[in-house]
Parts: sequence; structure tokens; C-alpha cells
Amino acid sequence: MFGKRKSSLLVPTNEKFDTLVGKTTEIVGKVILAESLRIDGKISGNIECQPDAKVTVAIGQDGEVVGDIHAYRVVVAGKVEGSFMPLSVRSFIQQRVSMATLPMAL
Repeated sequence: MFGKRKSSLLVPTNEKFDTLVGKTTEIVGKVILAESLRIDGKISGNIECQPDAKVTVAIGQDGEVVGDIHAYRVVVAGKVEGSFMPLSVRSFIQQRVSMATLPMAL
């Protein structure tokens, strides 16, 4: 029951990420997505996508977002300061999410 965790935080998927924010990149301002995004750097600002788009925002272990995230799916292994507004939640929250709200879609 309390054995060692055998899987990594972000398991490989067949999902295609159109945009990558690298470890040495920092973006300041609102980001509007048409395709999925992986963040290994830092974004200071809100992340949004079209309501009907099935966009995933994946935040890697070294990734950081300071702002709200409005996306179909949010995968978190890094740090988030803000609110999540996903339709689907797959989150590996460790102790690095602060002031976040996780509304559940019914």
C-alpha cells in the first residue's frame, strides 16, 4: 500500500505538443493556445484556449506558471500559482501548487 512509487510524474503519452516553453525561457503576458503546450520554463500570465478546443497544458517538473489556466486538460508536475479551469484534471500535485482552485466539471 505504501510501497515505492514505480511510475514517473509525467508518463509518456502519444499526445502531440505543438509548443514547448524551454527551461531557459520566460514568457510574460497572456498566452492564447490553439494547440497543446508543454511548459518547462516559466509563464507569468493567464493561459487560455478556445472553449471547444481539446488543448492540454502540461507543466513539467521544472515548469512554473503564475496565472490562471483555462484549458481542456491540465497536467501539473511543476509549480502553479493561480486557478485551474480544466474540463479534465490529471494532476500530480506535490507541494508546489499555491492558491489554486480546482473546480470539478460534472
